[in-house]
Amino acid sequence: MKRTIALTALLFLAAADRRAPVLGHWTGTSTCTNVRPACHNEIASYFVKPGPKADVVTMVLDKVVDGKEVWMGTDDFDVDFEKHTLHLVMKQNGSIWTFTWNGDTMTGTAKQPDGQIVRNISLTKQKK
Repeated sequence: MKRTIALTALLFLAAADRRAPVLGHWTGTSTCTNVRPACHNEIASYFVKPGPKADVVTMVLDKVVDGKEVWMGTDDFDVDFEKHTLHLVMKQNGSIWTFTWNGDTMTGTAKQPDGQIVRNISLTKQKK
């Protein structure tokens, strides 16, 4: 009996998804810098779900306009579990998106390919 319980516990731990702390619905602000004058500040609503590999998450990026969520895109971010970071280089334009999470908060930047920060993003994980 003790072996069965121990084996069950080990199987549960092995099956635990390391991405779990970052999965869920995150909301907050996406604030423009002065790099792109046409940029507009946004209310961000991002949904993070498991990606196609164990070290990838898929993020659905929405913004809130007139109280409604408007889809902006869906991309796969690489996860660095030790650094608590998510990273993406967008194929369309080479922009670099990086997020760092700590508990229920996540901060990030969107940079141009030359490294200039276009957006500063501050998010809070929503309770289920």
